[in-house]
Amino acid sequence: MANFLAYPEMSIVRRVKINAGIGMVGGAVIILAAMGKAVILGRYLDLESFGYYVICLNAVSIIKLILSIGFEPTLLRFIPEFEAEKADHKVASLLILLIYIASAISLLTIGLVFFGSDWAAEMVYANPTLAILFKIMGFATCAHLFSGISVGLLRLANKFHLAQIPPIVGGVMVPLLLVYLEITGGLKLESAIIATAIGEALTILLFLILMVLCTRSFWSFGGRILSLKPLQGHFGELRNTLGQTSLFGILNGGSEVGGVFLLGIFGSKTQVALAGMAVSLSRPLTVLQSSLGSAVNPEVSRLYAKGEMGHLLTFLKRYIRIVGLLVCVGILVVPILGPWSINFFLRPAYLEALPVFMVLVISYGLTLVFQPFLAVAIMRGEVGRRNMLVSFRFIYLGIAVWLGIDAMAIAVVLLIGNLSVRFLNDLPLYNRLKKLANHSKNLQAV
Repeated sequence: MANFLAYPEMSIVRRVKINAGIGMVGGAVIILAAMGKAVILGRYLDLESFGYYVICLNAVSIIKLILSIGFEPTLLRFIPEFEAEKADHKVASLLILLIYIASAISLLTIGLVFFGSDWAAEMVYANPTLAILFKIMGFATCAHLFSGISVGLLRLANKFHLAQIPPIVGGVMVPLLLVYLEITGGLKLESAIIATAIGEALTILLFLILMVLCTRSFWSFGGRILSLKPLQGHFGELRNTLGQTSLFGILNGGSEVGGVFLLGIFGSKTQVALAGMAVSLSRPLTVLQSSLGSAVNPEVSRLYAKGEMGHLLTFLKRYIRIVGLLVCVGILVVPILGPWSINFFLRPAYLEALPVFMVLVISYGLTLVFQPFLAVAIMRGEVGRRNMLVSFRFIYLGIAVWLGIDAMAIAVVLLIGNLSVRFLNDLPLYNRLKKLANHSKNLQAV
């Protein structure tokens, strides 16, 4: 392979331990920064202002969600296959194809933010002052798709330490700016949005720089990188993988983002603030999920691509045992430390977010335990079945709106949706893997 995808020769267990350790250290810094941001905003912004802050971030998240493309899963799906074929030219063509798509969608995002912000502020939220805040956040994150390409390449190249730099720098920058703004003139909604936008833009910029630096040998392909001919014969699979993984991202994130969106319309700003704070407090689990996913998913993809089903099954069993135990410990600790932490760091009004936070911990914990099965589903081309189950969340969300939506309703919708996917997709997929592993073992015995 080309140098930018050079992969170290070491055991899978050692690679996972090293990369998970790097992810844990980086994740700890990101978690502290995120918690610091939540504490600062919760202490210095009133509930209504924090509710509008969540609405602004959520509006931009909706745009990112609608226009999201599954670049990272696509790289994880095809590059191990192209590696096995020693097809450097296919890797180059795949990368340039994704860059073309990301560039086009980034331009579309700019237009959507510019022309849609005023309409959303006036027609949806009846607050014209939100328009400029929507634009600030939207323009700051318009190139977010390039981050997915960069992260996918860094994971596959085993450069996990580099993948941690952008979110750490961007994440730490935000609370530092918030503290500076509070000291110099008092923290306001507008200044909080600007600080957050700077952190987002800095993260994306660093990912772009790393993508160019880590793929510098790729550019030596010269004019050949403009050709997509090497991908002929793969376009059908590419369309299916990009489509299904993109749809999964929309459906998976849509229930949370869509829930907060509907809460902003049909609920009170206080409930929006409680939901936003509960999500912020549960950020450590989402960061941990990302960190472990960075270490685990490339290994799962490579093991499946090589047909090593026995090793894959052993790896999954060990992962589920260890992570499941850690999640159970976390669930037991939350009710003990949660009230004290909120009373000490935040306003007492946020104690109402604790039950919502508890449900989210269980929901995100389940996702953490079963996350390698998404990589398996992608390799097997079975994301469509998973998408069908994830789409049930919108039915649950509709029922919640009909009954009376609040912060707890959103958390319950996420939990029920997660349980549906685990019992109806991941566990049957695990059983199918066991059959494949047994079949491979029998063939080897013969």
